[in-house]
Amino acid sequence: MAEGKLGKRLVVIGGGVGGCYAAGALSDFFEETLVFDRDRLPDSPTARAGASQGPHIHGLLRRPFDIACELFPDFESDLRAGGGIKLTYGTQARFHDSGQWQPKRDLGISIYSQSRPLLEHYLRRAASRCAGTAFHSSTPVSDYVIERGEVSGVLITNDNGESDIVDADLVVEASGRGSNILSLLKSHGYGEVETVEFGVGIGYTSAFFSRTQKEGEEPYAFVIRGNVPNSCSGVMFPIEGDRWVISLSGRFDEIPPAEDEGFFTFARKLEDPVLFETISRERRVSDYSRFMIPRIYFRRYESVSDFPKRLLPIGDTVTGFNPVYGQGMAVAAQHAMAIRHLILETVANGGGLADLGSRALARISEESATAWNMSAPIDLVYPQTTGERPPDLVEKTEFSKYIRRRIETEPELHALQFRVMNLLEPGSALKQWVEKNPEMG
Repeated sequence: MAEGKLGKRLVVIGGGVGGCYAAGALSDFFEETLVFDRDRLPDSPTARAGASQGPHIHGLLRRPFDIACELFPDFESDLRAGGGIKLTYGTQARFHDSGQWQPKRDLGISIYSQSRPLLEHYLRRAASRCAGTAFHSSTPVSDYVIERGEVSGVLITNDNGESDIVDADLVVEASGRGSNILSLLKSHGYGEVETVEFGVGIGYTSAFFSRTQKEGEEPYAFVIRGNVPNSCSGVMFPIEGDRWVISLSGRFDEIPPAEDEGFFTFARKLEDPVLFETISRERRVSDYSRFMIPRIYFRRYESVSDFPKRLLPIGDTVTGFNPVYGQGMAVAAQHAMAIRHLILETVANGGGLADLGSRALARISEESATAWNMSAPIDLVYPQTTGERPPDLVEKTEFSKYIRRRIETEPELHALQFRVMNLLEPGSALKQWVEKNPEMG
């Protein structure tokens, strides 16, 4: 084994966003990193079949964007050169909730807006530049090779349709919502994975529209959130190619239609007319795409007795969020970095890959829990949502309303709220701020 390496080969299952982060964060520790994906991975910013949510809005929250820049030094410049549009929260990216627009002020956080194919293209290109890393298209992984409680490789289907075993010192499962990890674990005799699940009945319909701007006009984006009982929401972001990507979403019986008349009628239901006014003056330049989220879930792999060593699930394989919050890609990035930091800690203490075990699964769950505890309560305020409510749901809901009211006159709290939302601060930071800054009178 080469000096400074912990293993000969890392295998990553899934060449999407999570897989790219995993390769970037962990390839340093291996002589070779192989990323397998069932799709044909394009070598240009074009859609791929396995990313069914690809035509919808995809923005990286600030924390995962910073992680990408840490792992891939040229990522930001490449994304900007490719057409990514930089937006500042509060002035260029505005939020409408609780029946009104949040105050217009610079919140000190910028993000980039672009299509999913463009984002994936530059993440994948950056990850493929990591030493010893290779992406393999159209190569599905059908099984794990497990020996004496450890994963020692994966079973793939090669270009000839034949099965091959690929040895691995560590396998990262990053194949997302479509992963077959649960059935594979069951087939190998492992028990059920403890899972928290809520039936949310969310549906998104999106399309690209032309984007005309007046000379000198800054780019801007809008997010309009529905309030109970109205579940109609809409998001409008500028993307490369002088286009808008506009996504409308609803729940249960309020799913946006995928044709012009219904789409426009749904847009008129939003609590502000800006999206409807925009699509009324622009030209649709793509077909409509629909993506359904029947449920959100949080899988606790650390609950499985004797979970196979050297297998680490990340991203949507662990936690399936409501995509409107942008947390799926964010948590995948944090999972990858958590594993990286844990490996560094383990090595510093004289250990190796075999010593990761349950500590890694627990660390992955911790990263998921931070985002889950912020977003899941929002989905639970709708009475049609199925699943057992946590005992502190009312308290969390009332606290969110309190924060929303106070940000009107508290710029510092407003900025902190967005730092928490972008996973730059823990959720507890808001309560700590309120305790230090009680209301007067």
